[in-house]
Amino acid sequence: MVITCESCGTRFKVDEKRLKKPVSKVRCSRCKHVFSVKVETEPEEEMVVLEAPEPEEPRDKEDVTGEEETTDEAEPARKPRTLASTGRQRTAGMARRPPVARSKIFVLTALPLFMIAIATVYYFMIKPEKTEKNAPAGKTPPVEIAQKTEAFFIENLNVGQMLVIQGEIRNVSPYPVSFVTLEAKLIGIDGKVVMSQKFFPGNVLSRDELTQLSLKEIQDRLSRREGDNLSNVHIKPGQTVPFMAVFYSLPPIEELTDYSISYVNAEIEKG
Repeated sequence: MVITCESCGTRFKVDEKRLKKPVSKVRCSRCKHVFSVKVETEPEEEMVVLEAPEPEEPRDKEDVTGEEETTDEAEPARKPRTLASTGRQRTAGMARRPPVARSKIFVLTALPLFMIAIATVYYFMIKPEKTEKNAPAGKTPPVEIAQKTEAFFIENLNVGQMLVIQGEIRNVSPYPVSFVTLEAKLIGIDGKVVMSQKFFPGNVLSRDELTQLSLKEIQDRLSRREGDNLSNVHIKPGQTVPFMAVFYSLPPIEELTDYSISYVNAEIEKG
């Protein structure tokens, strides 16, 4: 009987006698993905571990349950990562990592220079005289982070796997705010921060761009203090703005349990 791993596509030849139940659970030895193999229509299940032989070492008969067949891929794809849904600002679950697009690399259009000019004129000439960069101690921050956030892994053609966290903020103050700064943190199994970064809302990339752009292009797009199309400037009371944080060069998934998004500062326009 030939079984194909649903996650990485590796194929195995398995003796049907090893599948003692009508529905058996098997685990791929390459990517460790667990999936069900149906032999008959009975609902009972049994776990069977599929162990593929190492390329240059003899197979251990006690660990190997099937003979691997070669596929068109040079090596098995990695299993999508997930984080435990614990701690604040967490999502119900991580989306499965989408396959890498093999199309032509997306050509990034140039940022219109007049946008930068408008932001410069506003910041240095038009903005109100009285601003407040940080919320006073003991007071509520001028913006809140929506409870509904999404985190998922995506494979970039240039840097490999990245973790993307996206959501939105809302201006809850009675005044317009500008140049909001947020901080994203990845939490380890010991409760300590493993990775962190500060970023600006208003900069969001599509999945195609996340897949195909170079790391420098991604960093340039997400580091605009004024946001895309000045979306992080003069945010009116009650207005929402999307945000996106991207982590790369990730530690092993076993060392991560959760993530958090927090407010850092903003300019509150009281004039």
